[in-house]
Amino acid sequence: MPRPIEKAGAVVRRALHLPDDAPLLLPMASIAAVLALLAGAYALAAGWLTPRRLTPEKIVSALNTAGGTHAGLRRNHAKGECVAGYFDGNGNAASLSVATVFGPQRTPVLG
Repeated sequence: MPRPIEKAGAVVRRALHLPDDAPLLLPMASIAAVLALLAGAYALAAGWLTPRRLTPEKIVSALNTAGGTHAGLRRNHAKGECVAGYFDGNGNAASLSVATVFGPQRTPVLG
């Protein structure tokens, strides 16, 4: 009776279209190398392997350099402007879209 590991080897050999007596070390090493290459490429793209990695501290420093510091306010969008009002549609865009906001009606706006 074949051991489970021998059975798995036979399955892998069939999946890779290899002869029954072919060694599995080279195909498995090739698969592992491809996976390692993909993981390395992902880590490089994510910035995990570079000393110039973007960090929250670098972002805040760049924002302070470009726009100055604003004590007590957020680093970005420090003005904090908000709007509230209405959009009065005249219906001219109703033929271009099925959205009800483009009909001849008043729509509240908050931004």
